[in-house]
Amino acid sequence: MSYVSKVDKVIILISNISTSAISSRPLSLTNIRELGKLKSLCEELMKSGSNVMQLGPSLKREHKILSDLAGKADSLSFTELKAGLEEIIEPGMKRAVEFGKNKILKTSIEDYLKKLESGLFKSIRRDSNGNEITPEQSKKIFEIFAKAYGVEDKVEVQVSMSASPITATYGLVNNACFNCKILLGVSTKGGDEARWQGLKQSEENKSNEVIPAPVNVHTMLSATELRAGINDLKREWFPEKLSDEDFEEIEQILMG
Repeated sequence: MSYVSKVDKVIILISNISTSAISSRPLSLTNIRELGKLKSLCEELMKSGSNVMQLGPSLKREHKILSDLAGKADSLSFTELKAGLEEIIEPGMKRAVEFGKNKILKTSIEDYLKKLESGLFKSIRRDSNGNEITPEQSKKIFEIFAKAYGVEDKVEVQVSMSASPITATYGLVNNACFNCKILLGVSTKGGDEARWQGLKQSEENKSNEVIPAPVNVHTMLSATELRAGINDLKREWFPEKLSDEDFEEIEQILMG
């Protein structure tokens, strides 16, 4: 809330990092290339001979599914990809999974899905029990704080379209602000000033004045520590301006 007295409006951008958001986004170029490798592997297995019960032809169905997925890779989401690949490794592979070629492809697809899921969802915020903390939950909590401090008219909380807070901020500054003096928040953990300096130098909208603005905020807990303690929240962790009712509402949001 330290910025409220310095500006006309405070915008809080929350990274759109959630299971539902990530699952529906198009895949990255790296992941598309990995999908192409699976398709190539299938083709190699089909060409390598059919010395085990003529299994080469049995991979034609798998190859068609992989080809269809690769053909629309530019717009393919994780959910769509997973559904297509599971069509191969679940019912389609049961008929011959014990044999060499089908088993090689099945194992490769399973490894790819595990690697993909691990990479895509590693940034999702979770409490100590592994429950996801969604951007929508964070938005509600920020709004409770703004109301408790009586600044809800000056504070706007947004869930960004981007998973990256830096990308979201660049988009907001360059596309939605004109003739503005913009103070960009800088934390004490380090690294933020360099990121914002990059925005200042690459600014597309030259009508804006962009200023990295450090603020001294003294809190008992870091965000990481708070997430670790979410399952056992303490009232004393929160400012006195928050009422007991506010605290209970925050508890319900996080526990719900």
